[in-house]
Amino acid sequence: MKIKYNALHLTYEEQLQKFIDRGMEVKDKEFCLTKLASINYYKLKEFSIPYFKNGRYQDISLERIIKRFYKDKDIRLALLSAIEKVEISFKNKIAYVLGDKFGAFGYLDFKNWIDKNEYCKHYAKLREKQFKDNLKAKTSRTFNPFVKDFFNLYDEEFLPIWLAIEVMTFGDTLEMYNLMTKSDKIKIANSYKCSISELKSWLEHLKLIRNMSAHNSGIIDVKLRTVPIIRSDWKINLFQYNANYTNRIANTLVILKYLLSIINPRFHFGDIAKGFQRLTKGNNSYANMYGLVDAKLGFLFQ
Repeated sequence: MKIKYNALHLTYEEQLQKFIDRGMEVKDKEFCLTKLASINYYKLKEFSIPYFKNGRYQDISLERIIKRFYKDKDIRLALLSAIEKVEISFKNKIAYVLGDKFGAFGYLDFKNWIDKNEYCKHYAKLREKQFKDNLKAKTSRTFNPFVKDFFNLYDEEFLPIWLAIEVMTFGDTLEMYNLMTKSDKIKIANSYKCSISELKSWLEHLKLIRNMSAHNSGIIDVKLRTVPIIRSDWKINLFQYNANYTNRIANTLVILKYLLSIINPRFHFGDIAKGFQRLTKGNNSYANMYGLVDAKLGFLFQ
């Protein structure tokens, strides 16, 4: 049975005391109060979850929790940069395949490219309308200078596929991929040397991590409900517990390593590696918390 929420507003001093009362160590009270004035109580509480057991914080200081918050931020920004490169590549593949087969505006007619073995014409029409409405809305909000130039010059209702793809989100293009014919899906998956199911699994995972990172959700302690497809030769880098491989953020690293080795073999994982090395302090037990076998992350530089 649900109850009414009746908690009172707490001052920063009272918030700090609440941490202390639950066993949190505080070494520099003034420093912690300053941080509570700029970082939400529940945001810091989020990063303290791994150390909260049986109603008490165990062997952890608020100063360390604050450091975890900033380390998470550095890792999120580094991962966003890497995932963006995958997103740009994937969107370009979608635009190229559809543009090559159906020209500038053929993508707007879903019967051209939707998998007719999977979806009936009524569903195709429904998705086409939803897609066009969504595309119009995103086009009206974009700051892309080429969009404005296009509509100033041409008497068209929609953008050509190679420009439309720039106003679509990662999620939009993933939905398009899911609707495409099997042959077109294979063509795109082949460019990443993987199967359709692998590519879909990896990109859905990266979309999740991207969205979490972009919306300031903590990612270092994430526990995946759905673990992406992991190739057997990647598992040497993933921590195994009770015969099960990890459901932690390490999955993101092995996927990015594989895809970026194809997209840009010269991509350097320095910022990501540094972020995790600062987080784990070279301690393999700490690395295991994030699904990594060891703290060196040597596989990122192979």
